[in-house]
Formats: sequence, structure tokens, C-alpha cells
Amino acid sequence: MQISQNYVNIGSEEHPQLVHFRTAGTGPALVMLHASPMSSAALLPFIRVAAEYNTVIAPDTPGYGWSDPLVEPAEDLAGYVTALYSFTRRLGLETFGLYGTATGAQIAIEFSKTYGARVDYLILDNAAHFTDEERDNIVSGYFPDLTPDATGSHLTRIWSVARDQCMFFPWHQATPQTRLPAGGVNTGVVHQMAMEFLQAGKDYDRAYRAAFANEKMERVRPLTVPVIIMRWQGSILKSYTDRFDSVEWPDNFTMLHSGPTRGQRIEAFRSVFTERVAHSRGRDCQISRPGKTGSPGKGFFDLDGGQCHYFSAGDMQQQPLLALHDIGSSRSSLSGLLASLSGQYHVVAPDLPGHGLSYLPEEDLRGIDAIVNSLVELVDSLRWDRFRILADRDSAALAVELAERLGPAIEEMKLLNPVDYAALAGEWEIEKFCHDFEPDSEGAHFLKTWHLLRDRQLFWPWYAADAGHALPGQANLDADYLTGRVIEFWQAHPVLNTLRRQVLNYPLAGHLDRLGCTVDLCMTATDPLVEVGRRSLPGRNCTLASSDFTY
Repeated sequence: MQISQNYVNIGSEEHPQLVHFRTAGTGPALVMLHASPMSSAALLPFIRVAAEYNTVIAPDTPGYGWSDPLVEPAEDLAGYVTALYSFTRRLGLETFGLYGTATGAQIAIEFSKTYGARVDYLILDNAAHFTDEERDNIVSGYFPDLTPDATGSHLTRIWSVARDQCMFFPWHQATPQTRLPAGGVNTGVVHQMAMEFLQAGKDYDRAYRAAFANEKMERVRPLTVPVIIMRWQGSILKSYTDRFDSVEWPDNFTMLHSGPTRGQRIEAFRSVFTERVAHSRGRDCQISRPGKTGSPGKGFFDLDGGQCHYFSAGDMQQQPLLALHDIGSSRSSLSGLLASLSGQYHVVAPDLPGHGLSYLPEEDLRGIDAIVNSLVELVDSLRWDRFRILADRDSAALAVELAERLGPAIEEMKLLNPVDYAALAGEWEIEKFCHDFEPDSEGAHFLKTWHLLRDRQLFWPWYAADAGHALPGQANLDADYLTGRVIEFWQAHPVLNTLRRQVLNYPLAGHLDRLGCTVDLCMTATDPLVEVGRRSLPGRNCTLASSDFTY
């Protein structure tokens, strides 16, 4: 089943506010809202089931996942309700089913009270009732400060929060009484949760806090739409959800019980569509699908391998420029540079396959040739006859291969801080240079990544961390910058080792000699590897630019 991604602008042209969403299936519309601080990615197993019966639309809550935050910081759920209304209106949805879990459930409750005429039915999952005293006790320590700091200690804090959320509720009160009966450490699950915390950033708690304040039965009882409350026995909120049995509910409420396993929960969810809302008043809906336009903003190209995420800026009538980010990074790493170029060029900057939000290629399609094939397809989608290329550091190999394939279509190519690693093969060892670590249950992989990314700017080669291998230049050790690189690193991790090994062995200088287009090698004066790059490409004219590089 294909699950597509796209964006909707719920702001204005002058002040856009993009909401990222996933969509799948055909049939009546079902809008699905995720928990905090997660994104719609956390709902993928449920999206796949629901899409067998519905057109599923699952947005990232503003400020989470890949959606822009609310323009005005929220103290309650009203701003998120308004954003959801704007989102559904922009998609042309008149009426729809609505599902929400945890924070998503609380947003769905308030939306259904305000815009009930638009809601065919409401499914609440992981909804609960807290007394005021319980709520105050839980919230008092539930949201630690996760602001990035220069030591990387925030990574340890994030891992601890995510890990203990799988074993205790509330997670910060680790006692026998708060131990979850089915709790345990699944490293893959904890890693994904920690990545969502990192993506949400220091304001991860905004919708989260507001949702806790809303977790009370008196907020639910006024609902007049048909309501199905899922009563999953494995929920971390089970003891608080069981309190719904203490009152008599109106006829529009149904309790849907399921066993404790994930499979039982999924099957109970499926039964909603096979037994309970099969004849909802919603009709088959059509929403806008990702296209191959390259129009300004952010979006997705549909390529043979999957969806390629891109950023585009500048007038489409201007000279086209394809900007390639460094391997192991994403197009976000070029944001400042792209903004300066957009006044002169129509810039399209994709996330390379396996990076950022772009599709993950099959295992045998993660090398240079396969990535370049996808870039050729992307350029064909853009219908560019002639264009320029800007490639940051290790994407130089991709740019050169692309130029060899497309020949006369490449007007000019600029390689920013390139290094011909193959020319310096005696200075590094590939097994040391290429990191090979996986997520571990203690979260040490995050700190390893943090120090790897720091040391790449401080030493050559990076693993030789001593005075004799110290690099000159100005390393960027800003905590926010490094945290962003950690996120990008782990997003690209499945493809990174294969691609980096090929780049390290790629004879860049030899390939440059065969190109027919103009090639400018540009080194930024403040880059720590500027002298390494120059030494790897001897006898070539390298332009030395300030840190404020322009094309």
C-alpha cells in the first residue's frame, strides 16, 4: 500500500505555515491525529489498516514532526483546533471521521465540540481521566528541559525519557506502583521515540502539556457526535481510562475493548470500520496529491523508488540550479545558502534518497550509481534543458557522476569544499573512518554520533583525536547545529555506510578531468577541512571564499 506525503499551507503566501501530512487509501475521509511528541509516522500501522476502508489523512501536529509550529505559542488546545480546521478546509474536506490518540485524542475532542457538524464519528484512543491532584503531580516532573547543550548531555536526557516511558507511567516516577505490566525496552521503538523528541526540539511540551490539562471526563461528556472509546488493555493509561466505567454514558458513546497485545489493538481498530461505521455518511473524497512541479516551497516528487522530498525557492523563470547537500545531511543544512541564491536562481534542493524525508531505497540501490539515477529522474521531472549544480562536500561525487551522465545539460558546476579522499588514501583507514554502530539500549549511539560530528571538524582523520592531527579553521560546535546534524545522521543511517564507503574510494580528480562543463572548486576559508581539500586536489585552481559564500 502506498502512503504518500505532502504539505498544506494553512497560512498566507506572505507568511506560510506548512502542515506536513501522510495520506493513503480510498473511500470516506478519516483524519488521524497522533500523540505527542511523536509525528504521524507513529501511526503508520494504524494508517495501513484504516486505509483499507478510508482515505486516510494524518497530519503532523503544528510544531511536531515536519509541520511548522503555531504562529502564537499555545497555552491550551484552541490553537491546534483552529489549525486542524484550517487544514481540513484547505484539503476540501467537508465531513470526515476523526481518530486521535493521547494528545491527538484531546485535540479531536475539542475539535468535535467546536465543529461537530464536520465530524461523522470520533474514535478516541489512549484517552483518560485524571483528578486535578493527580495531574499536578504527574506534570510537575514530566517535562524536563531538553534544550541542546554543548556537552551533548541533552541526548542522554532524551534517551532516558523515551526509555522510561516504555516502562513506567508517569515515566519520572519509577516505582513498583508505576511499573507498566507489559513494559519493556524495545531499542528500535525507544530510538524512534527519541528521534521524535529531537525533531520536536526544546518546545516539545507545548501540545503535550495542553493535552494533560484536558484529560478529564467532563471535557468528553458534552460530545454529541458518535464516539467510540478504545479500551486497550495494554495502554499505559489503562488504570485512568478504566475510570470511564464509573459513569453512565449517553447513547452516542461506545466502549470498544481489546486485549493487551499490539495485534489485538490493531484488530479492534479494524472492527471499527468493518462493524461499526461501515455506513458513515461520508463520501469518497479526493485530496490533492504530491506532484512533480518543483514549485517554490517544500514538497515531494514521485520517483520510481518512492517520494523525494525537496525545497524550492526563487522565480521559476530564473536560471535553474540543483543544490545537493552533503552525504549524511539533508537539504536543511543548505538553508542559509539557498536563501541567498533564490534571488538569482530557481533553486531546487532535494533530500537525497535515504536522507531527510525522502524515500529509503532498497538495500542494493544505496550506492552512487543508484542515487545518481534518481537525480536524473528528478531533473527529467523538472523538465530542465540546461541547469547549474551546487554540491556540498561529499556530494561532489554525485554531482560529477550526474554531469557525466547528462553532459551538455550541465551549464556549470560548483563544488563546495570537496575532498578527494582517494588521493589521500594513505592518511586514513576505511574501517576506522566509516562508523559502524547501531542503536543500543543505553542510548550510547547518540553520544558516539555527537562526538563523531564534533571530531570531524577538529581532527583529520576524525578518529585520530590528538594534537598531531588537529585541524585549523573554525569548527561549528554550536549545540543546536550539532543536534540538527545528529538528527540528519540517523535519518540517513540506513544508507550512510554504503554511500560513504563508495565516496571515500571515488577518484574525484580523475573524473573532473573528463567533464565538459565549467567546474569551480570553492573552499570556504573557515572550513576546518579547507587545507585537506586543497591538498587532495593539487594543481587545481580553488576559489577561496569567505564564510558568507555566494554562487
